[in-house]
Amino acid sequence: MRKTRYTEEQMVNILREADRTSIPEAAKKHGVSDQTIYNWRQHFGGLEAADVIELSVERAAIIGATGEFVSPVGYVVVHEPGTVRRWTHRVRLLDQGKLQLLAQRRQAILDGDIPPRVAANLGTCRRCAFATECGSTRNR
Repeated sequence: MRKTRYTEEQMVNILREADRTSIPEAAKKHGVSDQTIYNWRQHFGGLEAADVIELSVERAAIIGATGEFVSPVGYVVVHEPGTVRRWTHRVRLLDQGKLQLLAQRRQAILDGDIPPRVAANLGTCRRCAFATECGSTRNR
């Protein structure tokens, strides 16, 4: 079996970079072909940070309710729209400290204490429920 030079996390980070710049630029910078990035996008395209956060919150709730050990690793099944193809992604879940920081940041944004950041992924930015109120030039 062929071994890859990049971990799944590195691949996703390169995909995010390609969303901000262009696929040819990101490919050249990281020494991979354009087609490799397109393949990664097809493979990882449906994996969202919200999936990892949701699983992490569920893990924390189970630990809080039972006090038992729950694995810090989760699995997310991604379904390719319009086909029967599915992929399973192994993801490292967030620990309790990181979840608390996310909750505090969310509350500070809702309270108006800090401004929200524009999403790193252009597709996420365009699908945002607040796209018309945001003012980001990415939504146009």
